[in-house]
Amino acid sequence: MTACTRVALTAALALICGCPAESTPSSAASPTADSTATGSAVVPAVGLVLPPRRNFNPNPLNLPARALTLKKDQLVFAVPKRILAQAKLGSTLILRAATVLTMDGAEVIVRVGDGPSYNIHPGYLIVPKAGRMRRNARVIVNYRGKLRHGIVRNDLRKRVSIRYTDLGVKRPNRTIAVRNVGLLPAGLQPGSFAVYRAEHEHKHVLLVSSAKHPDEVRRWLVLGHNGQARIMEEEQLRAMPARYAPKVGTELLVTWRGSMVPATLRRVDKPGLFTVRRARAGAPFIVGPGQIMPRARPGPAKP
Repeated sequence: MTACTRVALTAALALICGCPAESTPSSAASPTADSTATGSAVVPAVGLVLPPRRNFNPNPLNLPARALTLKKDQLVFAVPKRILAQAKLGSTLILRAATVLTMDGAEVIVRVGDGPSYNIHPGYLIVPKAGRMRRNARVIVNYRGKLRHGIVRNDLRKRVSIRYTDLGVKRPNRTIAVRNVGLLPAGLQPGSFAVYRAEHEHKHVLLVSSAKHPDEVRRWLVLGHNGQARIMEEEQLRAMPARYAPKVGTELLVTWRGSMVPATLRRVDKPGLFTVRRARAGAPFIVGPGQIMPRARPGPAKP
């Protein structure tokens, strides 16, 4: 009896008895043999076929090179990897406290919290500025992993007492390690606030980093309302006044949802806390330096 006859009889008996037919291996039908011959990967018959892994871009907005000198374990504020991977102009960027691990050429390797390390372009970092923490100096602070603003109340050398000024409420002073605090000089500085003119109002932004672009124009990466990313020419930006000290009853401008809106100063809690109320709307709320500015007076009518 030939092999073909035996296979045919086996199949017939399986149909009669309701049993599965015996399979006969064939090199032509073997995926291993086929993949070896063609050099392609073996694709399993059952399961999901994953898409190819995308390469991570540490500089999605194509910011120019920026030279930084950083030390291992230094504190910086960085855009987290999952947000940087999807960044584009107009999208939301946030900053989180991160630790520098090492430099990788023109990039920095950082870690946010206990997450994995990743490469990042220095343009997406804010580096706290070291220096003497004098009383009433303006600073940026690592507050629960986020960048916050405050005022120094006491310098205890290795630790410093801080009053937070941008929480929207008054909180008790908090004493933290000096490494978690950075000085904030006046003017356009990474970590400080600025405004720019848009149509009939001023817009309020947080400054992240600046660099000269290929056309020799200095531009800033800024974050607007809800972290909206923009790249703006430095000439468009105006630093918020660092030592503005209005009196109760003064009509001024206060930041509200990304814009500077008219308000009245209701109370001053020195240093650095101002209770304001928007014109004809809402309840009073608390702001700090960098969130208020003088209200521009109308100029003389043009002929």
